[in-house]
Amino acid sequence: MNEIHSGTGNSRRQSTDKIRAKVTGDIRYFKYGVILYNASLARRDLYPYLDVLYREPDYPTSHVKVAVVDGPAGEILEQQSIGSLLIGEFITKKIRSLEEMCVFPEMTLETLLPPMLDPGQDFALPYLSKEEEDVIARGIALFHGQRFTGSLDTEQGALYVLMTGKWKKTARFVERIHSGPVGDAQNFIT
Repeated sequence: MNEIHSGTGNSRRQSTDKIRAKVTGDIRYFKYGVILYNASLARRDLYPYLDVLYREPDYPTSHVKVAVVDGPAGEILEQQSIGSLLIGEFITKKIRSLEEMCVFPEMTLETLLPPMLDPGQDFALPYLSKEEEDVIARGIALFHGQRFTGSLDTEQGALYVLMTGKWKKTARFVERIHSGPVGDAQNFIT
C-alpha cells in the first residue's frame, strides 16, 4: 500500500510530528527508500533537513538514496506508481541503475555526511525532474559545502563519476565520428 501524507512546520522534526498526528502509529521509513529535495531548498542549505535523520537511531541511512528535484518534489511522489512499481521503489531502482551506468555517483544518506561536513570536499547527488508522466535524470546536482550550486547533464555526470575514480560497471558515450546526416547511425560510435 502506498500512502502520501504531508505536513508543514518550522523544522523537519515539527513537520514529521504533524504527519504523525494524522496517521495511526509511528512513521516508518521504507528500508531502501529515497529522499527528494527540491532544488530551491537545496540551494539554501541541505544539512538542516538531513540532520534530524542522522539523529534517528532506527533510520537505515546506509540504504537511503538522496536526490535533488528540479521543481516540486511532491509532484513526483503524487504519481504514487509507475508501471507496477510504487514511486519510491521506482526512483530507488532508477538511481541504482544509473549509478551502475556511471551517470550518477553512488551516494547514500550515510556516505553523504562526511563530504558534506568536510570544508575541503564537495559532492554531487542525482538530479531528477518530472516531464509529464516521466521521471527523468537531468544529470547530477553539484554541491559546495552544504549548498546546491550547479548541475551537469547526464553525459558530463558520467565524466564526473569516471574522474572521481568511483565508477561501477559501465559508462556509455555516443560520439559523432563522421560528418554525414544525423539520422545515419554509421556516423556515430558508442
